[in-house]
Order: sequence, then structure tokens, then C-alpha cells
Amino acid sequence: MRIPPLYSPDETGFKPSEYVMGQQRGMSQVVCGVYVITCLRNGKQYVGSSDNIPNRWRVHRTRLDRGIHPSELMIEDWDTFGEVSFTFRVLERVIRGPAGDHLDALMEAEQRWIDKLRPAYNTLTEAGSSTGYKHTDEAKEKMRYAKTRRRF
Repeated sequence: MRIPPLYSPDETGFKPSEYVMGQQRGMSQVVCGVYVITCLRNGKQYVGSSDNIPNRWRVHRTRLDRGIHPSELMIEDWDTFGEVSFTFRVLERVIRGPAGDHLDALMEAEQRWIDKLRPAYNTLTEAGSSTGYKHTDEAKEKMRYAKTRRRF
């Protein structure tokens, strides 16, 4: 199932009408939930969750710019097509609970969306787990290199 790339205020409660990479409008408040990053050029997607989506979005962009994002496929498309070819959309909001009580619901929601969309950019298919994931020597070298320089 393909999700429309532009964020819809009717579904999330946010304003104004869109949140596209490079255009951070309407996301100043802290939001907890599940999101999708979509490449408009090829339709590939990345599904994630966070208890602070605007901050997580900044982290994704920074890692993609520096070439150290966990999804090497996404880095390649980011470098090839550019930031303007990617959109960010909140799929589902999760109500924040006291003392982290919402984290289980957040992981369940993320897993539901991963199972539904089967996103090509996700390197792991289980929400909230990096069990069994090993960085390649090439990826480790890229991360070392990225920490010593800034890309513009």
C-alpha cells in the first residue's frame, strides 16, 4: 500500500498543509508517533517512530547530509535526487504517557506500519530492535569519515 507523500492536516491535526524536506512548516510542537519518509522519484519509503518527531526529523536530515544514515540505499537516493525529492509525513500520533508508558504503544504502531507498507529503506524489519544488525567495514569507514567532515 502506498501512502500519499504529502502530510495531511486532517489526519494529524497539524497546520499548515504540508511538511516537505527543506520546508519545516507546522512541526514546531513536540509530537509522538509514527512517520514515513518517501522518495518522490522512486516511491521508496522509510518508516520510523519517535516520542519527539520534529527532533527525529532533524536527525534523519543531518545523517543523510553527512552520509551516515543507517539506510545506505536512502543515502544513495538522497545524494542522487536531492533533499527536495523527499517528503516527510506523520502516519499516526501516539498519546504520550507518564514515565514512558506510551513506548510500547509506539513500537506496536511502528511495527503495524512496517508490516503494512514494507518500506524499502528500512534495514530492519522489527520496530525498536537492532538485534542481529552488523555494520559492514565500509559503513564503519563512512561513519568515521563523516564524523571528521561536514557536507554541504
